[in-house]
Amino acid sequence: MKDILLRACLLMGILFTTPTCFADTPIQEDFMFEVISEEDSTCEISGMIPNGYDGILVIPEICTSYTGNESHSYRVIGIGDYAFYYMEMSLNSVQLPNSITYIGAHAFERCTALSTINIPYGVTAIRDGAFADCLVLQTDIPNSVVTIGKEAFCSCASFTSIDIPNSVTTIGDWAFDGCYNTKVLTIGSNVSTIGDHAFTNLSLLEEIRVLSPTPPMIQANTFDDYTVPLYVPIGAAPAYQSTPYWANFDIKESDFTGIGATREDAITVSTNGNEIHLHGIENGTSPLVMVHNTKGQLIYSGTDTTIKTPGRGLYIVTVANQTFKVCL
Repeated sequence: MKDILLRACLLMGILFTTPTCFADTPIQEDFMFEVISEEDSTCEISGMIPNGYDGILVIPEICTSYTGNESHSYRVIGIGDYAFYYMEMSLNSVQLPNSITYIGAHAFERCTALSTINIPYGVTAIRDGAFADCLVLQTDIPNSVVTIGKEAFCSCASFTSIDIPNSVTTIGDWAFDGCYNTKVLTIGSNVSTIGDHAFTNLSLLEEIRVLSPTPPMIQANTFDDYTVPLYVPIGAAPAYQSTPYWANFDIKESDFTGIGATREDAITVSTNGNEIHLHGIENGTSPLVMVHNTKGQLIYSGTDTTIKTPGRGLYIVTVANQTFKVCL
């Protein structure tokens, strides 16, 4: 393998072939890489050559290998297995090129000071342990990822929410175990399989949203707290209530508009003349408010907290999955 040979040459102080990566940025880094396809001129980053690295890592889109007077350029399409494993406090921020399509197993595991990394749209696989034990990491999973491997984000303790996009179909065992600061978990509409302990030890979790009307396949230990409210699409509750393990939750149906933005028990309603006033909605949130009359006719739909009605009567107010009867 090219990177193994290169490492050996570095240890001996002899460098026969120097793979150098160039990026359109003032920051210049030297990386080791493995050729994936000579025909397609593609490669993956397999590590880096220390050269005064300052904690901010820019992965280029093109790597060029020089042998004598000859050179060959390769497009970087992946981060290899263990490429930056166990860099601990030395790696703070990573910028990936848009050419990346996968992040290899354990590629950034135990980079305990890594706080930011962009995962480009186009990445389809985040493999086993890719970001395990990245204790201060904050990042988003793009809506191109199809598979999330085992322990991929295990112990990413700084996550306050986990948003699995609709592109994902499979979530591996222990994928998000130990992300204990997570309060809201959203599972996209195309997830079909979730592994053991994928969402255990999320001790601050306040709600789970599953966007698929068909319950994904889960295991007995996929979750470890069945007291957390589970929101599913309108009409999907019977399917979840009849499916093993999902049935253990307190299941509520929702259109997901405004759910989780404001706690249900924080909202109150008052009246003044022909007006309905909503209180307790947090600043910066805009849950959908709907008002119907007793004939079922929609009187208002929007995000205002003060609603003018046509006149006296009984109205049904729905907001953040809570319903109020209001008499004017």
